[in-house]
Amino acid sequence: MQINSHPIITNVDKRKRPLDDITSRSQQNKRFNSFGNDIQKAVNQLIVKHKLTDSSGQQIVYIRGVELDYKENQVHIKFKNLDSTSDQTKLDAVVRACDEALLGRDGYRHLASVVSTLFREYLVANRRNEINEIINSQIHVKTFNIDQEIHYDDQLSINDNINDTSNILIDDCEIGNGAFRSLSVLLKTLIPIWKAGENPTIVPGDTLYIKLGGDGRNVGRKQNHVLMTFCLLNEGDEVLKPSHQFRYIFFI
Repeated sequence: MQINSHPIITNVDKRKRPLDDITSRSQQNKRFNSFGNDIQKAVNQLIVKHKLTDSSGQQIVYIRGVELDYKENQVHIKFKNLDSTSDQTKLDAVVRACDEALLGRDGYRHLASVVSTLFREYLVANRRNEINEIINSQIHVKTFNIDQEIHYDDQLSINDNINDTSNILIDDCEIGNGAFRSLSVLLKTLIPIWKAGENPTIVPGDTLYIKLGGDGRNVGRKQNHVLMTFCLLNEGDEVLKPSHQFRYIFFI
């Protein structure tokens, strides 16, 4: 939406120097910050005036920021809003988009330097680390060596030994080393997702039909990687999508 602007000049502070006379970047930022604070106060008053609120009078429209063109530079003034959940949701969406598009940190940093409205790269990196910590706390990733024999204790169940890697040695050579995630732990995480929504994939009483698969791939001239996956056949045609294949074993 484009709005025609009509300049309104009131209460000019003659003590302030023109922006062109300010050579210090920090002083310019202070001037823009002061300008942004006045804008936010004025806009909040206009929101109340035009009743951009709910029935209880609570503000439901927020100004996210103002983008200014100053010579060859773009200045983006971002305001702090009460609706922080929206920023969190958008930040998670940016993290997912970067992962799916294989956009690295350097590539996103260059993009954010051109598009001033994008989140800063360090915010995306920090959020990615937070998501990884949440996932790792729920689904642990263990390491193993395929050439080492695992001896089970008769007093322990197989599931207990799966999560116990104290007797598994990792060789200095990479060949045979791998990582795995417990299939039962993955299912405990995925089953509530499959049961949720208006059209759940499974309902109480259903039998889960799980297909295990794996394949190898040449990586360079000297290494082959093997990836083991599983999928839920109850999903029908959706199971053919790569995003519905879940990895649980990977080794070299």
